[in-house]
Amino acid sequence: MLMNLELTPKLAPQGISDFTDIIQLQGDLILPSRAQGVVLIAQSGNIKNSHYDNLSNLLYRANLATLTINLLTPSETIFDQHTRQLRFDAAGVLANRVVNITDWLHDHPETQHLPIGYFGEGAVGAAILVAATKRISVVKAVVSLGGWLDLIWPTLSQVYTPTLLIVGELDLPMITVNQEAIYLINQVLDKCMEIIPGASHRFVESEALEKVESMTSEWFQLFLHDCNMCLRK
Repeated sequence: MLMNLELTPKLAPQGISDFTDIIQLQGDLILPSRAQGVVLIAQSGNIKNSHYDNLSNLLYRANLATLTINLLTPSETIFDQHTRQLRFDAAGVLANRVVNITDWLHDHPETQHLPIGYFGEGAVGAAILVAATKRISVVKAVVSLGGWLDLIWPTLSQVYTPTLLIVGELDLPMITVNQEAIYLINQVLDKCMEIIPGASHRFVESEALEKVESMTSEWFQLFLHDCNMCLRK
């Protein structure tokens, strides 16, 4: 179901003339009747990936709710198309929005009792790791797909959340970046980097996407299932 989220951001994007104290983002919340966790599937800009729908369906079958949401408002998306300023602000605007949405999930009656996981790609895949350092008590798992983690080098040593990094075999620059990142994430034992054979940077290959979705589902099941019992105590 489509949800209108009213958020009070802590950081105003530079250059946005119509910025107000309250912003509205629209997300798609899919909630199984016996949800054991909720995964925030974050994106930015006009990116529309069908594999988000496939991933949501797979997680639904695993009794995991999903909230798929664009981190930018329509006006910010238009602004970013001309400036490319916001899409790379992983440690600033994007991470702040993820934190805001996390707080919304933690307060929303249907999701407040559920442990939270993060999924994101590219710069958003970096932003979710920054956000995880700010909401350690409720965020229990992170999956970064082709994450531009060189945008957040100083933050990686502060990550305490179980983290899965996924990169494509043909995406050599991101393999190097993520190999360094997995080394810098040194405060958590539950960390893993997976390289998908034959996959490019955007994972357009059908078999590659299936492997990404399967790995992601398994990671979230491992760290979100039964965690809600701990949150209720």
